[in-house]
Amino acid sequence: MIEIVLPQSPAEWLAVIAALVTLAIGLGFFLAPRIVLARMGLSGSPAHPEAVGEGRSSFAGFLIGLPVSALLFGQPDIHAAIGLAWLLASGGKIINIVVDGARSMSVLVRLALATALAAICIWHYGLPEFAFAVPQLRADWLVDAVSAITLLFGLISLALPGTALSIMRMAPVDVGSVGEVRGALAGFYLATGAVVLGGGSVLMALALGVCWIMTGFGRMIAMLSDRANNVFNWLSLLFELGLGGLVVGVVLGFIA
Repeated sequence: MIEIVLPQSPAEWLAVIAALVTLAIGLGFFLAPRIVLARMGLSGSPAHPEAVGEGRSSFAGFLIGLPVSALLFGQPDIHAAIGLAWLLASGGKIINIVVDGARSMSVLVRLALATALAAICIWHYGLPEFAFAVPQLRADWLVDAVSAITLLFGLISLALPGTALSIMRMAPVDVGSVGEVRGALAGFYLATGAVVLGGGSVLMALALGVCWIMTGFGRMIAMLSDRANNVFNWLSLLFELGLGGLVVGVVLGFIA
């Protein structure tokens, strides 16, 4: 049974606030993807304007799933993963500024916010500890495979942002915006995949499943609300729910 425990110290309250701010950002993508993505200089490609719905799925899924899991499960390594995610997002934003030439006030504010959230989480929970080990059971292999897929998409978003946008059928409004996916999008996929792959707790693995299921749920809403009911989104939906379902099934003992 999930037991919600209130924070006992100012540091714990700050960590909870960091999770809540992360959740609020994710909800912004989920509820108003067109507005939020426009602020980032992103939109659906000319051939696929409905791809703005990726804000509800690919962008929002992990920004909602990870903090919700942290708040519900109270697991330190999930909070630490949020700190790592924002730290990586900060690094991605710096690359976006230096390499892609994105120097607007909006970019600088989001860099400052990511850095502040990373500092708060790392101050209280530190960085995740990694202990990579070869899986011994088929179920463990399945979880590691999902983690590796998550990590891979994060790496693509960080190193090849144009490719990541093409996968999502999105397009930048200007040259500097192409690197927007190097930030929070890359950071949260990288951190979540790496922490689970690096020997995270069972509840951290469950958080990974929650993130993918939330991504799939966001895609369902996009299909209903953003005129995105097409073959690409059906296949993506099955893929995302499949990844999330595999992890949750393993953690809950349905898949041995």
